[in-house]
Amino acid sequence: MAVIKFDSPSGSATNTSSCSPMVTYLEKEDQDKGIDKEFFFNQRNDMVPGHVVKTEIDSRKKGLGKNDAKFYSGSINFSQEELAFLNNDKAKIKNYVREVFKLYAANFSKEGLTIDNINWFGKLEDNRYYKGTDQEVIEGKNKVGDIKPELNTHVHFIVGRKSVDNKLKLSPKTNHRSTKSGAVRGGFNRERFIIGCEKLFDEMFQYNRPEEQTYKYQDEIKNGDSNVKYNHIATSESKRISNKKYYQLTDAEKEKKLLKLINFIQFGYKEERYPLDKNQILDKAKQLNWNGDIHRSLLNLNQRIKQGRALERDVTGFVLNYVDFLNKPYKELPNSIKEDRLLNYVQMLNSKKPERYIRLDPLKLIDAAKQRGFNGSVLRGLNRLNYSLKQGIDIGEDLNLFVLQLDGADNREPVYSSFSQSDFITPVFNSIKGILGSVNESPSDDDDLFFKKKKKRKRLYS
Repeated sequence: MAVIKFDSPSGSATNTSSCSPMVTYLEKEDQDKGIDKEFFFNQRNDMVPGHVVKTEIDSRKKGLGKNDAKFYSGSINFSQEELAFLNNDKAKIKNYVREVFKLYAANFSKEGLTIDNINWFGKLEDNRYYKGTDQEVIEGKNKVGDIKPELNTHVHFIVGRKSVDNKLKLSPKTNHRSTKSGAVRGGFNRERFIIGCEKLFDEMFQYNRPEEQTYKYQDEIKNGDSNVKYNHIATSESKRISNKKYYQLTDAEKEKKLLKLINFIQFGYKEERYPLDKNQILDKAKQLNWNGDIHRSLLNLNQRIKQGRALERDVTGFVLNYVDFLNKPYKELPNSIKEDRLLNYVQMLNSKKPERYIRLDPLKLIDAAKQRGFNGSVLRGLNRLNYSLKQGIDIGEDLNLFVLQLDGADNREPVYSSFSQSDFITPVFNSIKGILGSVNESPSDDDDLFFKKKKKRKRLYS
């Protein structure tokens, strides 16, 4: 979420005197920018010079004591996801900040107070810099003052303690919310302000905020009871692992991902139970150095269940035995495994095809493959279709006819003679190696489904 912070200035930047040191500090990035520098901005103006900010803030201090705050400063900070979502658009960020200060005015318990009476100025900065307390500096990877990588656009602001008309004292740091009697009257509702700024961002930019980025979630992690914290942390960790591809995980995370998939297969289907020996399966995965074969085998099992296809009585044995066939060429596979791969391939292509095409009929294609003795012609037709869809080639509405154009008896050239056979017949394993990882499970996991054609490198001889 966009985090709004109010600073606690000290030293030369104390807020009990002139704002001049603070303005000078905020202009630090301008020295090397020349005419491209970022000016201050406020509700009505995009190009406010620093000296105007000093005058506007310092000239309004009627009724304030020597040690009273004359202004407040702070920052509005965005996550990497939010900045990427906005394409780091500075105009959008400034417009958002202007709406934030409308909320700022609305959250004071001061009758008749509007944005027109708030004396504020913002300064957009592109960079953040390493400090001595940063781990990268401690480990010697970076030096103090080095620019931090990635998107770091944020906004600093200065807002006057006194209103524009110099009549009202406004403190966003007061602990009072809405008092009507006593020494302090009025107040500021910080929590409502923060929640309002989050809602404002989401509505203003149509941003679908993940639960983990919400103020409510972060507050419960920090201040909630132990049960709430545990549930949030466990859920967050589970989502994080589910959303990463298998090969990106550590061995411990791979084990958690496999366990989640095993549990789903065993208990995720209401009408049936599929007993799996998790110890045997995890031991096999460990023997294979967590290389992903067991994961792909479990995905295949999950897909067979979804398709309503017959399963062997020994489901654990099926998972462990299936691993042995994963890296073998198509022609060396038993027909049952060939059928598996063809069905998964068909499902993948149906999910990726443009809407104008008729869906592939898996039963029709499997029957054709059986009649041809699983000789590979249907697989080659699917490879050819995959290539054509990827290239945007017009292949007619009937995808099934297109796939079956290859003659299964003598493997002659395709009827569509404008393409050479080498364009379509890739090594079989390369054609199907991503399919098992593409099947949606309930934890999601997907791979690149359209396979890139490798260019042959010319060998140079002296």
